Amino acid sequence: MGVRSVGDDGPRAFRLLWIGILFNRLGMPTPPFVVLYASATHLGDVGIVAVVAASGVGQTVASLAGGVLADRYGPRRTIGYSQAVGVVACAALPVVHGVVPVVALVLLSTACASAPRPAANALVPALMAPEARVTGYGRLYWSRNIGSSLSPLVAGPLVQFWPPGLFVLGALTSALFAVLAAVLPVAPDPAAPNGTGIIRGLRGPYAQPVVAWFLVATLILSCLYMQKQGALPLDMTARGLTPTELGLVLSLSGVLVVALQPVITPVVARMPFGAAAASSALLIGIGLGTTAFATNAGWYAITVATWTVGEIMQVPLAAHFMSARSPEGETGAYQGAYGFMWNLGLAAGAPAGQLIFVSAGPAVLWAGVAALGTAVALGHLLVFKR
Repeated sequence: MGVRSVGDDGPRAFRLLWIGILFNRLGMPTPPFVVLYASATHLGDVGIVAVVAASGVGQTVASLAGGVLADRYGPRRTIGYSQAVGVVACAALPVVHGVVPVVALVLLSTACASAPRPAANALVPALMAPEARVTGYGRLYWSRNIGSSLSPLVAGPLVQFWPPGLFVLGALTSALFAVLAAVLPVAPDPAAPNGTGIIRGLRGPYAQPVVAWFLVATLILSCLYMQKQGALPLDMTARGLTPTELGLVLSLSGVLVVALQPVITPVVARMPFGAAAASSALLIGIGLGTTAFATNAGWYAITVATWTVGEIMQVPLAAHFMSARSPEGETGAYQGAYGFMWNLGLAAGAPAGQLIFVSAGPAVLWAGVAALGTAVALGHLLVFKR
């Protein structure tokens, strides 16, 4: 069976999915607060490193697994079951002790919280008309950022006054998302009774040359983008910015995403894909690259605004591209491949940038970032000129 038609329930179902994604991001245990929890529960230095690593591994693995499972068993089931397991994992964390069980449950809870992203993206073609899908992906991205922006406001006081509350929150939001997933009225069926094979699902996106190029470009852009958490704070500190100024400048990105996404995404949806993808890459590369010329908080804010606009353009474009290029029954795997490459860049980009910053200097780093972003933009124009 193929994907069911959108029907009259599509917009309502999309609103339920939007709310579920917001809950998902609100309650997802993020590395900074997992570190605070590990410190508060006296896991020691080794335990802290282990739980942070487990959180990253869980998120990266789930990017692939969530998409393949969505193709094989359906996005709605993947979301529902992952959230049900997430409830159990989060609820168990406050009552277990010792590094090994805590690390195992952090890995599981993070994976369960991350699996719905490719599955939710795989639902968009069933819930939105073709001309509205870029906007739909943009709205899901908007929802994730609203949830991520609210999460520290809730998680911070919980970790300070009641550390187990961090995972109690995760259990509650997972349960709410599971309930919403259960009542979604429209969902794509797997293309075959057994869905897409796991091995085929994992390697399929890389077999198309155009998709493979886009995934390589995604990895490069992710490495560049991650300088916001790697070399950028080092550069701002070296320029004499106070911690308060640093925090205000970096928080600007989240504010701009929430404020500008509803305005920018509809404009991007009307642009030719190659031009839009190239513009996004150029804004990310040049925005971060011009950090080399920033000398005060105001100039840093301008650079942050530039690469944030590139990010706002990138996310819905990428989700729509991977969906449009995926064969029937493999939409989830293609969404998962994109998420995997993006997360891989996040894991590698920050330490690589910091190493270049301290060994070769900021001028070399930011020039390299600008050059790579420009190269990706030119590559997009060449590959997608037709």
